[in-house]
Amino acid sequence: MMGVSSSGPGKSSSSSSYSSSSSGSSSLSSMSWSHPSAHGGAGLEVCSVVDSAEFCRNTHPDREFITEACKASMRMNEYMHYLNTNNSLYDAVKKAEQDSHLLTVEARRAAHSLRIDFEKGGIHLCAEKLDRVNQLNVAIFKLSREFGENITTDPGHVDVFPASRIPKNLHHLIKPIYRCTSATLKGSLKQSSSKEKGFQITTEPRTLSSILQCVPDEEVRKMVYVQGNSVPHANIEVLDKLIASRHELAQIVSSYFPLPQCIEGLKVLVESLFGAAFLCIPMAPGESWHPDVLKMSLHHPDEKIILSIVMELLMYYAWDYRVLKRFGRHYSTGEIIPEKLVKSMLGARDMFAATELQRQIFYALVDQTLFGEQPPSPRDTSSIVAELKRQHTSWKHVEGTRWQIRFSHLINYGAGYYSYLYAKCFAANIWQKLCLEDPLSLATGNALRTKFLMHGGAKEPADLLNDLATDGIVRYSKGGIIPDITNYLDELKILEDRQEPLKYEIQ
Repeated sequence: MMGVSSSGPGKSSSSSSYSSSSSGSSSLSSMSWSHPSAHGGAGLEVCSVVDSAEFCRNTHPDREFITEACKASMRMNEYMHYLNTNNSLYDAVKKAEQDSHLLTVEARRAAHSLRIDFEKGGIHLCAEKLDRVNQLNVAIFKLSREFGENITTDPGHVDVFPASRIPKNLHHLIKPIYRCTSATLKGSLKQSSSKEKGFQITTEPRTLSSILQCVPDEEVRKMVYVQGNSVPHANIEVLDKLIASRHELAQIVSSYFPLPQCIEGLKVLVESLFGAAFLCIPMAPGESWHPDVLKMSLHHPDEKIILSIVMELLMYYAWDYRVLKRFGRHYSTGEIIPEKLVKSMLGARDMFAATELQRQIFYALVDQTLFGEQPPSPRDTSSIVAELKRQHTSWKHVEGTRWQIRFSHLINYGAGYYSYLYAKCFAANIWQKLCLEDPLSLATGNALRTKFLMHGGAKEPADLLNDLATDGIVRYSKGGIIPDITNYLDELKILEDRQEPLKYEIQ
């Protein structure tokens, strides 16, 4: 079950199993954002306070207001963790699920999901362990907040002299600075002094990207790259603490669910709720590497992945000339945007598509390695990132850089960053099968609305996808779901010369 974290707008994915990536599901917050009707007005009131505090924290120009909003958000987060371990609420959810004949299909799914969230959060634990779970959840929230604030307050900077080393079209992004210089006058022992102009380059992502793309001076690019991928130094310790806290939380929660009990619990769920079979299958000689390995047959697994498919689908509309020409007009002449210009923009966008895909896969590998199964002894995150880069990318690792300490998605996803690429694959299939022929037709819009958007969280994501774009867009494998990647890779022109249908598998 992918829960919504209690940090409000910052959503966090937790693993569907009790691995080290679990950050503790937030039952009340899931209920609040996804199913407000399931708990009356209490969840809405909690959400209104959290949303207001987060809005103020992210937008208010007055530092004093931001500070107070941070405090309010933290207090509400602690309160929500308390509610998520409240036995009275848990008992009410269980009763609602037991009285399922009184509920709609949507309400039954909400009650079931909420109960699972409560149990993933450790509601069954003894008081001592439950208290520790709450402490860890609060610590994880604080560490995540600290990680993001460090990136904002310490973006790093590089001073470059003389100013002529920076192209004029970038001057608006950087700050002019001056230094005093002295020189001996020709034919005299006197010293003359003058001010030399330079620029201070703040190495936040937007400026960093522009400098790396547009500055011809190799030394400047290297200085900016190294500095931009080496700060904030404080996040080295923050990230280590975050990994340790998430790992300890996973260990406490999973210790209550040894493997045999988990398997029995899954059998009860799939057989009672879905009428599915969940059976142990004998293995052939040599098929297993250890006698403890089990082979199971699971039909209709209860696996849910929340994806940003709608956002990715809308990107297709944003680049389609048939759509753009309906509203894209020059601000002064009223001229409709030329199709040639759009094609040129598409060419620039797709020029390094394979490199961008490689980068996103690398990000997902780092995320899963840092927040997946943990070894007995702590690991140095910088060496992990460097090794993964050497193994899985075509880029050379620059010694001394620590890219991971300013990549904020490591905080938000928690071993779920791969879902970003999943969303791209699903969106590519929907676009090709449903929208490409006539993206603005009423039939297309009606299908998107009635088969996909209107159900919210009331139906399984896999069922929604298959209903919308026919079977084949998603399939089950090894207890999870994976997308058909063919259309996405075709769009990137990575599989241009293939002669047979692509076979895809998750290792």
